[in-house]
Amino acid sequence: GFFYQFACRGVAFAQEKADHYRLPCLMLHGTDDQIVSYKASQSIFPRISSRDKTLKLYEELYHELIYEPEREEVLADIVGWLGQRVNSGGEVG
Repeated sequence: GFFYQFACRGVAFAQEKADHYRLPCLMLHGTDDQIVSYKASQSIFPRISSRDKTLKLYEELYHELIYEPEREEVLADIVGWLGQRVNSGGEVG
């Protein structure tokens, strides 16, 4: 599936398949990520076909957002995003 291929091939796979991705999509990225540039997320995001998509950049955070000192903010954003979709029956946007 999409996520297996993404794990194996990374950003190149995501760029190739972005226009086929139609499920709700939450992209979170730290601007100081040293593994994958946040600019890669910015370039992929507009190409994602889903009408329900969110990109949030976290200034000065790195690659593993939930291990940052600001993890409570990141987790709250994830829970809030999921909660909106659960409470609306999946129709958001």
